[in-house]
Amino acid sequence: KYRLALLSNVNKMHWDHVIKRHPFLQWFDHPVASFKVGHRKPHPAIYRHTLKIAGGIKPHLAIFIDDMKENVTAARALGIRGHHFRTAEQLRADLKRLLK
Repeated sequence: KYRLALLSNVNKMHWDHVIKRHPFLQWFDHPVASFKVGHRKPHPAIYRHTLKIAGGIKPHLAIFIDDMKENVTAARALGIRGHHFRTAEQLRADLKRLLK
């Protein structure tokens, strides 16, 4: 019932490798590679681009998960609910809270 987007700071060679080797990328409705967009996290333009291609999602309705605190801080500055990933257990608990 949710749209999933993947936002990755990656170059073309690495992206091609990841696509071939990791079938889990098919779980995402909207994979976004920084080299295609021309911006990298934490630049605000990459978050805005991702929201737009995911159907024009309003920032406050999105949840951004990242292991880099500065990327989460940048997403939050745009009004996106951010989660700093540290453990799977903590992520599950935070998602339950955020999705109430």
